[in-house]
Amino acid sequence: MKEKAQGMDSGQYIRVGTTLYKVVRRPLLSGDFVEERRPWNYETFRQDHGKDELAAIQKYDGFCSVPDHIDYRQSIGNFLNQYELVPYHPHEGNARSRKPCRNWMQPLNLFLFTEKHHPVRTVFV
Repeated sequence: MKEKAQGMDSGQYIRVGTTLYKVVRRPLLSGDFVEERRPWNYETFRQDHGKDELAAIQKYDGFCSVPDHIDYRQSIGNFLNQYELVPYHPHEGNARSRKPCRNWMQPLNLFLFTEKHHPVRTVFV
């Protein structure tokens, strides 16, 4: 209930095929949020919102995956596009003249490939 008080509950529902989903923002350790679709129960929805609200839910026939960075659409026909835009905006200029940026990978590599996070396990044969 704390989420609703702080306005963090999106409260958005969608129906894909015959399945009801609640769109939620799951908190991450970093303090960011990731949007997810969680399967939801129709009876729980009716208890929380009443049966009249069910007709207002956005409906799709199914999922599709259409990657398009120029003319991105969240829905294509009656299908919900599972592909999401990459949060990158291109810049004007010559890409070859830019200095390569590899520093963003260093913390990730440390996390993935250090013994602290992945201890060596002894395998007995």
